[in-house]
Amino acid sequence: GSMTESRKRLCNMVDEELDRLKQAGHTFSHQCVSGAFGEELKCKVCKAKIIYSDHSREGASLEVHRINPLLAQGKAVVSAKSADKFLDALYQGAIELVDPK
Repeated sequence: GSMTESRKRLCNMVDEELDRLKQAGHTFSHQCVSGAFGEELKCKVCKAKIIYSDHSREGASLEVHRINPLLAQGKAVVSAKSADKFLDALYQGAIELVDPK
């Protein structure tokens, strides 16, 4: 998907947290990806251990079309809670749902 303002904020927050952890002696890496499709996206997903799925717009439903293939590959998925409480409840436990703000 495209790099929306909420996705930019998320990436910045992750950068800040990883900087804090690095100063404490921990080593992690992350990459915010946007505009990747096909083989390029597959390559990035294969290397990832945890994938965060953020909605492209406020009021969106859970992005199951993105989440299901990730779960099928055994990836840990963190997603912003959606406007669809039924889907959120259905996926609770399979993925980690967090407050989008």
